[in-house]
Amino acid sequence: MGKLLALDIGTKRVGYAVADEANGFAFPRTVIAKTPTAKFVEDLKKIVREEGICKIIIGLPLDAENEEGGNAKRIRKFGENLACNLMLPIEYVDEFGSTDEALAKIPFRGDRGRNKDFRDAISAQIILQRYLDNKKI
Repeated sequence: MGKLLALDIGTKRVGYAVADEANGFAFPRTVIAKTPTAKFVEDLKKIVREEGICKIIIGLPLDAENEEGGNAKRIRKFGENLACNLMLPIEYVDEFGSTDEALAKIPFRGDRGRNKDFRDAISAQIILQRYLDNKKI
């Protein structure tokens, strides 16, 4: 058991959360700009090193039939690229409803940009908590 990193991958930014697998609780961190791949991978490598991450969990947007559409396939390909670059195992979790759930947890503060960043980090926390909860079953 070790630390897990969850990613909520969007088009412009990636929210992330961290958990120690032993304690079973996920904590939101912040977002990383989804910059060109090399810079993004370097940012993730720094997080992996500083946090002592041993596995990455990625939210996968499944469609209404619980199948992978085009967006899910792009994210899975992105995850495979990360696995090669970071040399860490990757697992996927259905992220359905995580953004709506995150929005329900965040009081509106008037600063749209900060709310989006926090929303994406909370979404990553929800994805990671789902993973942890499913491991307990």
